[in-house]
Amino acid sequence: MAVVSEIIPAFEDSWSCSTCTNCVERCPRGVSAMDFMLSARELLFEKKGEIPEDRRAMIESIMSTGLAFNPMDHLEETRDTLGLPAVPADAEDLKQIHDLMEQSGTLKSFRSQRGGERKK
Repeated sequence: MAVVSEIIPAFEDSWSCSTCTNCVERCPRGVSAMDFMLSARELLFEKKGEIPEDRRAMIESIMSTGLAFNPMDHLEETRDTLGLPAVPADAEDLKQIHDLMEQSGTLKSFRSQRGGERKK
C-alpha cells in the first residue's frame, strides 16, 4: 500500500475525472486511466473520508429522490402550469437504490462520514 499511496493524485485531481472514457478509448496500450482515477477516489475516501461538496449533494439527492441532480426549481411550477402531475419519487425504486448503496458499502461509508447513521 505504501507504493500505491505515493502515486495517488491530489484530492482535486482525482475528482476532476468526468468518467467520459475518452482516455480508455484513446490509450494505445489499453490502460484505463479512468479506473485508476476511480480507485484513487476510493483510496482517498478510505484514508481521509473526504468527498467534494458537489458529490455529497449528488449522493443526498440520489438517496432522497433517486435522481443524481434535483430537478430545476421551476419544474414543478411549469408542470402545474401545463396541467401535468408532479413527478414524485417512487418508493420502491428508492428502496432498491438504498439497498444497492448499502450492499456496496457506499451508504455506510457516507453515513459514517456525515457523523452517524440515518434511518431509511
